[in-house]
Amino acid sequence: MERLNQLIKKQYAKVPKECKIAVVSVIVFGLLAHNYMFTNKLPNYDDMGITGFGATFRLGRWFLWVLGAAVYHLDFSYSLPWINGIVSLVFIAVSAALLVYIFNLKNKLSIILISGMLVVFPSWTATFFFMFTALYYSLAVFLGVLGVFFTVTYRKGYILAVLCTVLSLGIYQAYFPFIASLYVMVLIQNLVQNETIRVREKIKNSFKYLFLLVGSIILYGIITELTLLITGQQLASYRGLDNVGTISIEKIGLIIKEIFTCFASLCLGNDYELSYNVLLKAGYTIAFLFWLIESIICVCILLNQKRKIESIWFVILSLALFISINGICIMCPEPDAVYSLMRYAYVLIPVYPLILADICIENFSGKMNVILCENILTCVIFIMSLTYCHFANAQYLSMDLGLKQTIGFYTPIITQIKSLDGYTDETEVIFIGVNETEIDDKTMYHNDVMRKFDISGRDSILSQTGSLNYLLSIYCGFNPSKLEYYMGEGTRGIDEIEDMPVYPENGSIQMINGKAIVKLAE
Repeated sequence: MERLNQLIKKQYAKVPKECKIAVVSVIVFGLLAHNYMFTNKLPNYDDMGITGFGATFRLGRWFLWVLGAAVYHLDFSYSLPWINGIVSLVFIAVSAALLVYIFNLKNKLSIILISGMLVVFPSWTATFFFMFTALYYSLAVFLGVLGVFFTVTYRKGYILAVLCTVLSLGIYQAYFPFIASLYVMVLIQNLVQNETIRVREKIKNSFKYLFLLVGSIILYGIITELTLLITGQQLASYRGLDNVGTISIEKIGLIIKEIFTCFASLCLGNDYELSYNVLLKAGYTIAFLFWLIESIICVCILLNQKRKIESIWFVILSLALFISINGICIMCPEPDAVYSLMRYAYVLIPVYPLILADICIENFSGKMNVILCENILTCVIFIMSLTYCHFANAQYLSMDLGLKQTIGFYTPIITQIKSLDGYTDETEVIFIGVNETEIDDKTMYHNDVMRKFDISGRDSILSQTGSLNYLLSIYCGFNPSKLEYYMGEGTRGIDEIEDMPVYPENGSIQMINGKAIVKLAE
């Protein structure tokens, strides 16, 4: 029997050098982009608490419940930035290594940049705002990639692939377009590089992968319905989740428009929260352009090689890839229901042309044009990756400032509450106008300096958070025996409260009927 260190050394030696490069790249780029978040506790509205793993069954996330329950019973259910962040990086790193293996990438610089882009993409920045679920979501991505690996590597790997895909959906459904796009990319790779395989077999594989994905969705849907039946719950209407897969005729046009306006949205504006400056807009424009150029080159080469059917199928698969990358538009037809965390498949827009260039260079002769494309794309992705690192750190700085601002806002309020005549440890404290209401304090600084870096999931001003109880107790150390907070309408008809001025004016914090009242807004 071999010693454990010898077994590890032997297995490590079997890992291709390219995969090791991918892992190192993810760790380096990941720390460059996200270390600020990993080494500070910077909560958003959902991450105010220290424990928990989010909503499960009513959002169709039954496997998240399984994982969360296991972690809870092991006393590991804490929102720990460093631990959750590093574990997430490990899952992303292994996913990147598997992708390098799946696509047989050889160019080391391309591997470094592709792996880096996979971890600095804004979807992860938005995910780390919800640090309590970050490691679960990164596991969902890993499971999806692992399913593709099983399909490509093993003859009957599709069984494990379906299982992995279903479990991934059971954690977070929005990664399905990313998973589906990887399968389409594998089909394109096989179409280009395998001249020995008959065309009929290649087309047959396309339908195999389609059935695999459809089967995964059906199995996931069955399990979801069973868990809802067992728990007596219904799917929530959160971001159109209860209508996923139910597309009305009038929405088909909206979906098609959304899919094909992807180019304009990324290259001309910031509707998707992915291209906030001119460097990123230019990067996506070049990525789309070279996607088109490389596709034309591939079709021409296939035609010159008398592979007409394959050239036609290449065009069909390229169109399918564009649609699958935009698959979140089909899953959630309402544009307002989708935000950057759910658009991880869009990372493939700059990544795919670089992978396609590597495949073409390895398989086609007369490849000078493709090499030029690869060189330009390499520079573009490098610039985009560094820009996204800057973007992530700007987000985390904004959250840091927002938290400090919030603590500074509530600290004098707490002092005044405790200074009220008749206040005791048992006094009920009521905040008015804090939940979903614009606080009327004109002296309060709004975090507008970071407006240009705006992204969903980040609070620009935590003072309006609905998680006031967590904010006051955990971050301000104030934990009254009874705490209530209302919209202004909740106190209509109470003359004493209606006559109170709004904070910070004198008299905005009073004892009324034995209760400490803080009026933040009308």
